[in-house]
Amino acid sequence: MTIREEQIMGCPSCGHKQKVGFYQAINVKLNPELKERLFRGELNLYKCEKCGNRAVVDLVFLYHDADKHFCVQYCPFDLVAQRSDKLSNMYTVEGKLNIPANIRLPETAHYMYEPHIVLSLDEMIRYVQFREALYEKHADKKKWH
Repeated sequence: MTIREEQIMGCPSCGHKQKVGFYQAINVKLNPELKERLFRGELNLYKCEKCGNRAVVDLVFLYHDADKHFCVQYCPFDLVAQRSDKLSNMYTVEGKLNIPANIRLPETAHYMYEPHIVLSLDEMIRYVQFREALYEKHADKKKWH
C-alpha cells in the first residue's frame, strides 16, 4: 500500500510554514510513477512557497515492489546516531519489522517482515536498481520462496 500524509512544516531556510505532502510508503506495483519520482529526487521534497528553498523531508520511508517481492526501508541515520526510541519501536533486535500481532501478512508477502534497511536515499535507489537487475537476469526463474 502507498501511504501519503500531509503536515504543516516550517522552511529550514526562512521559517515559512506551509502544508507539505510526504510519503511514508510506496508500492510501485500500484503506483509505478512513484519509482521514477524517487529516482529523480522528487519524493518527500519540501519546496518553500516563499523563498524557493528545497529540502528533503528526512523521514523513515518504505519502498515496496509487490511484483518483484522485495521491500527496502530507508531509516535516517540521525535516528541511529541519536539512539532514538523510534528504532526500538519499529524494529526487533534482529532488524525485523516490529509488526503488531493483530496484523497478518499473506504468506506470499513474508519478505515484508525483513525489509532491506538502508541509511541513505541514494543507497535505496542503488539497491532497487540492483534488485531489478537481478530480476531481469533471472526472469526465467521467478519462483518465490
